[in-house]
Amino acid sequence: MRKAYKFLIPVLALFITLSSFTTNPVKNDPDKDKVLISVINYMLTNGHYVPKDMDDDFSEHVFKSFIEGLDPSRRYFTKEDIREFSKHKYLIDNQLKNADLTFYHVVYNRFIEKIKSAKTYYGEILAQPFNFNKRESIDINYKEVPFPKNENELINNWRKQLKLNTLSRIQEAQNLEKEKAKDNKDFKKSSFKALEA
Repeated sequence: MRKAYKFLIPVLALFITLSSFTTNPVKNDPDKDKVLISVINYMLTNGHYVPKDMDDDFSEHVFKSFIEGLDPSRRYFTKEDIREFSKHKYLIDNQLKNADLTFYHVVYNRFIEKIKSAKTYYGEILAQPFNFNKRESIDINYKEVPFPKNENELINNWRKQLKLNTLSRIQEAQNLEKEKAKDNKDFKKSSFKALEA
């Protein structure tokens, strides 16, 4: 029973602190609450949380879990971002004890900026047809993949991911059309370019 309390108290402290205290009064923000809840859920279910005291080990664990919870597929943060966030890596325990959300604000605000940026460049990527003759690879084992070095590498990863998704959807559509053509001899299959568009 004592072990359970030892486990729950730091998690509840983190959750309450992150969802209750802000430096400025904030209206209810369901999107922010959603992110907080998903990060806490991640910590509890996937983070292999080991009961810790509020110390530097705890800080390091929260640091890794929070970033991993926001960006598990390495689509938003770069190594440059992680380097900047690392200034807080061993301060989170002290910040939480003082109801100071500096780490949370820095990371979360950067995450929101990155989402806005991604909307612009994935639109630009999808505006052009992909070169499917070019041989490329992408590692989708995200747990093993490092964060991209910089913004250029991040955008290139988005391009490869979108190319893969597009190719998968084209293949799916071709398979559906093949089935339709079996039942209807007059059915005209779409061209690859039409399916890509």
